[in-house]
Amino acid sequence: MALVLNETMGDLDVPTIPTSPSSIVLPAAAMIYELKNIHFNMMPSFHGLSYEDPLAHIRDIFNMVSHIALTEGITKEHLRMKVFPYTLKDKAKTWLNSLRPGLLTSWTEV
Repeated sequence: MALVLNETMGDLDVPTIPTSPSSIVLPAAAMIYELKNIHFNMMPSFHGLSYEDPLAHIRDIFNMVSHIALTEGITKEHLRMKVFPYTLKDKAKTWLNSLRPGLLTSWTEV
């Protein structure tokens, strides 16, 4: 590796992190909608374990989102799509990250 003029050893240890677009496509309004700490505290968790009920998890997401005030341009569906990835842990998160970027464009698809 050739050293570029004015480049220090410290410059060389900065990792390059590739962009990894989400499999869930959100409209612009949902992308800029800010989730607050209280929202994260309300979120259910799903780990993908055999004894967990995925339909109960979806129901919990619906209940959680129903208590969040919406801003103009964002729907409950958009908010469910934004929240969903944060609720997944372990095997479930690995599954979501294995999907093709841009695959899911509606809550029904999610």
